[in-house]
Amino acid sequence: MADKEKVEYTIEKAIALYPRLVEPTKWVNGKRVDCDIYAEGAHYSMNLILNKEQAVPLYKAMKEAYEAGKEKGYPDFPKSGEVFEAGQNEGEFVISSKLKGSFDRKESTWVDQFDASNNELPRDFLLTGGSKINVLVALIVY
Repeated sequence: MADKEKVEYTIEKAIALYPRLVEPTKWVNGKRVDCDIYAEGAHYSMNLILNKEQAVPLYKAMKEAYEAGKEKGYPDFPKSGEVFEAGQNEGEFVISSKLKGSFDRKESTWVDQFDASNNELPRDFLLTGGSKINVLVALIVY
């Protein structure tokens, strides 16, 4: 994965849902638990609530990145219904994002957070669900 090309994409004015960006977690017996960054399955995660105007261009960018970066034998890119879940309200779509805690025993790049004036927030800042946020994501084919 290290030599795959990374495509960056900005999702503007998404709504944060279940952000877990400060401490890594993992699933144990169907429950999410805090864990060491190097633990098997350790990750940071956040779901995003999007409207159609946000979801459609994101899906197109994801598909373009996949088609450009896939190798021989890769499956077709999933349909939008497999990428997004229906939100609680009409016209809402939910997408999940995840970053592994570490790769080959090396800590993942930190998830930087900034306020509305573009000032960097402290590493222990707890983003709350329901916050409107802009998210820079990396679209990596693997």
